[in-house]
Amino acid sequence: MKYFLILPFIVLSLSTTAQNCLTRDSIFQNFDEKLIHSEVVLIDSVSQAELIRRAKNWGGTAFVNLKEVLVAETDNQLVFNYITSNSGGMITSKTYVRLVVQFKDGRIKASFYDDGNVYYPPTQYSAAVPARTRYYTDAYKNPEATLCEKGLSKAAYQVHKSFNQSTLSTMEELKTALQKTTTIVNDDF
Repeated sequence: MKYFLILPFIVLSLSTTAQNCLTRDSIFQNFDEKLIHSEVVLIDSVSQAELIRRAKNWGGTAFVNLKEVLVAETDNQLVFNYITSNSGGMITSKTYVRLVVQFKDGRIKASFYDDGNVYYPPTQYSAAVPARTRYYTDAYKNPEATLCEKGLSKAAYQVHKSFNQSTLSTMEELKTALQKTTTIVNDDF
């Protein structure tokens, strides 16, 4: 009798742990283009030139060296290429992310792309890995592939989840910076 009471709890616990899995659709908005996240942000009554200025100010504070991170600039677009570090257990993955920000009066479109791994030098146990040869999409070549929190793929799950969360966090920081109004104070500094 007591086994019949325990059985529903076991089934319930197995079904809830199976839900903590990542698929390629939960990480990428467009898998084939390696598009992680894309969003249009509306900012009322702000000119295109002012939005570009705010985005550059955000880039100057968000990244250590804006000159190295800002890789392309046109009249209506900025392209940032930065490195993100993501951890899961004992695994750390450093990856390039390409952020393309397009500007129009009163709105921007920000798109984040997986741009591949950074260069890993050779070690005693492994060969060198050239830059931009491995992507997060490599884990999801099979459309039904999943990375789950339990089991052998736990560390990979944590790294991929960290990667996705850091991208969304960067998007929120950018939105906040673009929506801030600045006041010029004429201090005698």
